This record gives sequence, C-alpha cells and structure tokens, in this order.
Amino acid sequence: MGMWKEFKIHVFRNFKTVSFIKLYSYFLSQSLL
Repeated sequence: MGMWKEFKIHVFRNFKTVSFIKLYSYFLSQSLL
C-alpha cells in the first residue's frame, strides 16, 4: 500500500509539472505572436 501511495503522489507531481510546462510554453507562444 505504501509503495502504491508513493507512486500515485509521484505521478500526480509529474502531471502537475508537465501541465505547468505546457501552460507556460502556451503563454510564451501567445506573447511571441
């Protein structure tokens, strides 16, 4: 159970980081245009 919990937390953090990078690059491309 502990490992599964850690795994879910790890995936959730990675998902938040990836979505943040996507949003950031989206705003960058919008401001460049």
